[in-house]
Amino acid sequence: MNLFQYQDFLDELGEGRSWGVFVDDTGSPGLPSTPANIHPKRKTWVAVVVRPDIMPEVLDQLSRAIDELQRTTGASEFHFADIYAGRREFKHVHLQVRLALFHFMADLFVA
Repeated sequence: MNLFQYQDFLDELGEGRSWGVFVDDTGSPGLPSTPANIHPKRKTWVAVVVRPDIMPEVLDQLSRAIDELQRTTGASEFHFADIYAGRREFKHVHLQVRLALFHFMADLFVA
């Protein structure tokens, strides 16, 4: 039996042979840091679907962007609620820089 390996999937994405589908939850119901206005049983999932022809560039640009994000802010992920609000790692990041992060991400996924 030929088992599909994670690296096989990454290779297909990097070569532009597969659609990229990236899913993440948007919140942490029930954790102490959850805002009071969020219902404790609420769960929201968001996905980004990326066409195969732009997947190689997305992988290349995103990994470099995360390196730069960490170097300049200390953050290891693009938490856009934090970026927008200027909190946590983005507390001392100028608004224009934070808005540029949104612009970068929008440009990356637009074809």
